[in-house]
Amino acid sequence: MAKLHTPLCDRLGIRLPLIQAAMAGGASTPELVAAVSAAGALGSLGSAYVQPEAMQRDTEAVRAHTNAPFNVNLFAAREDETLECLDRLAALRR
Repeated sequence: MAKLHTPLCDRLGIRLPLIQAAMAGGASTPELVAAVSAAGALGSLGSAYVQPEAMQRDTEAVRAHTNAPFNVNLFAAREDETLECLDRLAALRR
């Protein structure tokens, strides 16, 4: 049988080497992300098109359902966008 626990699992704090696709546009709901993370994989919020207030609300909703790690996925095309994304994520940390 194949080994399901990998070094990536240890690095991310998950049991299974699976990462849920971060589907921007509403497909990756906080409930789905929490369920995936609670099951042992890495849930991912697709937050590319949401405002900081919505990111805050969604991350709080995930945290209300699980203490497991999860991903907040953003994308940026330019360096200034990348820095803005990092600032937004820093504000969401516990």
